[in-house]
Amino acid sequence: MSKSIIHPMKNKMFLFLVVSIFAVLAMAVNVIIQPCFAAFSLSVTPYEGGYDLRFGQLDTQSAKAVKELTITITTDIGKQYRVYQRLDKSLATADGTEIERNQFKMYTLTGSNSKGTLEWIEEMPVMSSDTVLYTSNTAGEGDSFRVVYTLEPSASQAAGSYFGRFIFVLVPIDSTQDETYKTINIYADLTNEGAVEISTKAGMKSIRISSRDIERGATDNSTAQISVKGNIGARYNIYQQLSDSLIKASSSQLLGLNSILYKVTDANSGAVLKEGDLSDLKSKSLVYSSDNLGSAAEIIIEYQPSADFSRQKADVYSGTINYYMEMDRATAALESGFVDAVDIECEVEPVFKITATSIDDNGAAISQEGVAFLQFGDVGYKDTTKESRINVKVDSNMARPYTITQKLSGPLQNEAGDTIPQGFFTFIMEKKDNAGGKLKFEDEAVIEPGSDKTIFVSNANGDSDEFDVVYKLKVTADTKGGNYNTGISYSLSEL
Repeated sequence: MSKSIIHPMKNKMFLFLVVSIFAVLAMAVNVIIQPCFAAFSLSVTPYEGGYDLRFGQLDTQSAKAVKELTITITTDIGKQYRVYQRLDKSLATADGTEIERNQFKMYTLTGSNSKGTLEWIEEMPVMSSDTVLYTSNTAGEGDSFRVVYTLEPSASQAAGSYFGRFIFVLVPIDSTQDETYKTINIYADLTNEGAVEISTKAGMKSIRISSRDIERGATDNSTAQISVKGNIGARYNIYQQLSDSLIKASSSQLLGLNSILYKVTDANSGAVLKEGDLSDLKSKSLVYSSDNLGSAAEIIIEYQPSADFSRQKADVYSGTINYYMEMDRATAALESGFVDAVDIECEVEPVFKITATSIDDNGAAISQEGVAFLQFGDVGYKDTTKESRINVKVDSNMARPYTITQKLSGPLQNEAGDTIPQGFFTFIMEKKDNAGGKLKFEDEAVIEPGSDKTIFVSNANGDSDEFDVVYKLKVTADTKGGNYNTGISYSLSEL
């Protein structure tokens, strides 16, 4: 029986061939099972370098800050895509104060891309919702573009350190490829030096009030304007107070503080915040309270004389109103304390007049200065006594005593010229005011035609006063009928 023998050389060749085949198969399998990693990525970098969007420090006078981000897309998936911007955290301070919407804006820079389409090429406020920045061409080619962000200072900006965060999202269209995200932090430090300006509407540092303002009310010269510029960064209160708690003349005569009224108005809303008189200002009197942010405000304070102003002694009075601001916390843009002062000048014009008021046949009151028409109506034989009442009122702020005299302008007679015998025409006085003046005829007295008769003497201060004079006509059987009347005058004289 023959035995098959394999030649050693052939054996080696066979082994080499088997190993080679296995090596080729292994390489093929490796190629087949090796994972494929497609390129689909997003990078976002500040144009000036670094890793964040930093605006630095801005005060209310700073120029608009402009910063840019460069967004680069690398892809080989061959699918169209979009890039979104998401405001993950609004730009705000640690206590939650957000940047004003119109301060923080953005736009994509025209011409900064080469293939796709830029969205939002016009400047607009940064949106809190997802915003499409870019859409690629249909081939989904990689590209890059720039986004410009602006932060514009505002007079009302709240001071503080602001932090926010963007998330940029690369989203494929009609593809199962996962979205890609990139986060960028935003930083800004806003300051607000704040300012408070106080003057009258006329642009002066002096409030001027006159007796003439009683009828016309507050004027530009008597109206103070308080302008709080910029957000102070904390709640604040504004107060007003009279220096030395008084307004006085050079003669040391004091003005009655309740003779000047004030009204506080919010210039923006027109709402009346407070009303009172200057007696409130003996101590610090609250004028205005801001919101918690200490927002800018325009406050108007109208000062005007009350109806009693002209009763003050005739003179020119002056004083000073101080204004104060107090903050809720020490980190505000302004310090608590005195802000400014405005002088106040009050001119009380001399008043020295007498008014007589009578009642006509129709029951209507007729008031005239210093004169009256005395009438008794129709007098008949059935009458026994007829009366006519005259109210006499004196307004004086001269602070000097005075007297009042009366005088008939002619005889008391009817249409036919018939007169009343002297003893039958009398008068008596009745007090209407208790100012301390003295009536000279509290008992009935006969009127003496053709002569001045002193009927009243004021108190030592010459205060305003008021009284009635009741004129009486005694009718007898011999009295001729008719309408009896005459004129009467009243004169004021200083003692």
